[in-house]
Amino acid sequence: MKHAGAFMALVCPTVNCYRYLHMSTHNVPRHADCGWENRTAMLRFVTPSPQTTYIENRLPSSAANPYVVLAATVAAGIDGLVNRLELPPADSQDRRAERLPSSLSEALSALESDRVMCEALGEEFIRWFLSLKRDVEIAKVNQAKEAGRDELEIERELYFTFL
Repeated sequence: MKHAGAFMALVCPTVNCYRYLHMSTHNVPRHADCGWENRTAMLRFVTPSPQTTYIENRLPSSAANPYVVLAATVAAGIDGLVNRLELPPADSQDRRAERLPSSLSEALSALESDRVMCEALGEEFIRWFLSLKRDVEIAKVNQAKEAGRDELEIERELYFTFL
């Protein structure tokens, strides 16, 4: 949870991911928190039977690269183990939990400032990823919006038009 903001950039890698997370009425995570059988928690603890429990990370989008998701998860997990980070109480009604980034730009800034994630994933990968997201995706969406074009039309061109 300490790396939730940076993690978001990697597991929700398109501008469209944030529309779903922050503008929908679905049961989606909005804070870096955890909970038992709680679909609005970032980490959901599920107990389908008395002998079985698993943790569901509710953040990754289907647009995310599974290898990047795994690498970021392992990097955050290792930091938690090495530094003995504690999980906040599950299902806490305390809304002081960190609010997740509400845009790709916000998430990219969190990634850029998270030294643990940058070192774990490699400076070259982080530099490339930030540049691609900022200079291609976000820039194209912003230019088109300034020109008065529909945001969804721009995203369809970005993500569904192949050269």
